[in-house]
Amino acid sequence: MRLGGGIRYVGRQIAGDLTSLQVVMPGYTLADVLLGFERRQWALQLNAVNLTNHFYYATSSQFGYCINGSKRTVNAG
Repeated sequence: MRLGGGIRYVGRQIAGDLTSLQVVMPGYTLADVLLGFERRQWALQLNAVNLTNHFYYATSSQFGYCINGSKRTVNAG
């Protein structure tokens, strides 16, 4: 059996420079988790990314075009 997890923190980000428009995006914290089980030739694994489904901006241009971060994603295999 495997169990894993992690917390990712990305601090405040600034797009642009001092001579033009600056876009400031706040920092965010995301949690991920993994649960796995193996028996003989069989393996089952469940992964969840952004477990709390936190809304955040992943990146932005200096002109204010911001890209949303990924929603909660759960994969099993």
